[in-house]
Amino acid sequence: MPTVSGEHLLMPLGAKPTLKQVGLNVHGARRTERYIMDNLWSVHLYRWSGALQIGTRSYAISPGCAGVEPPNTPLLWRYDNERCPHYYAHFALRTGGPVTRVPIVQQTGAAFAQLCEEMETLITLFSVHPLRAEIRLWDLLLRLAVTQKQSVPRANPLPFVVQTAVAIIENELAQAPRVAQIAKRVGISHNQLTRLFDQCFGHGVAAHIRKRRLEKAQHLLTHSNLPIKTIAHELGLPDLQQFNKFIRKATGRAPSHFRRPPAA
Repeated sequence: MPTVSGEHLLMPLGAKPTLKQVGLNVHGARRTERYIMDNLWSVHLYRWSGALQIGTRSYAISPGCAGVEPPNTPLLWRYDNERCPHYYAHFALRTGGPVTRVPIVQQTGAAFAQLCEEMETLITLFSVHPLRAEIRLWDLLLRLAVTQKQSVPRANPLPFVVQTAVAIIENELAQAPRVAQIAKRVGISHNQLTRLFDQCFGHGVAAHIRKRRLEKAQHLLTHSNLPIKTIAHELGLPDLQQFNKFIRKATGRAPSHFRRPPAA
């Protein structure tokens, strides 16, 4: 059984998950439901109020919460009304390797709408391109992790427009978002958004997009067996020559270098 540390689970997120099911369900016809997911983890985005019991511990649920549940563990949901919709994904994780602390239940606030959009994308992709769906699920889980690197101190939280812009970038790397389009969507000018990013991160929006592409590319090249062409497409650089040039310029090495184990 996975380790529970306080209000968190220790998840082996060093390699991408294997997605088994994803969808939107409506519960509540029965006020309680019990499950045990054999060898499968779960993640939920909740639009209802109630509670989740894992083993002997109970966790309050309210609209806007995200939750993760471990495999092979008794789970008991309690619903406060007869119509309780939530998004769900069931997936397998490779055991061993480094672990990441993820809250069992957390209130996601302004990020909830983006997380639901990501789940809708997962549902669409899963039937036509499951490998890309698994990458998106991996991103979602890492976003929920409490060990996610913070670009600014907690005492100085990001402005809401920057939070929204960052969420757009994370969700839409595959669509190659343009700075002007992002600025328009968050309701400020290109120059204002660039200035805010520079204040918060020490670089502009375009540099932030390049940085996130590079970090995600290196992670996927190193920790997954996805074809390089698939990785390039997921990062909004579907032309392999362009992708190779991007990686070489940033690292001085070809993408294939990150697929090889380090020399002994």
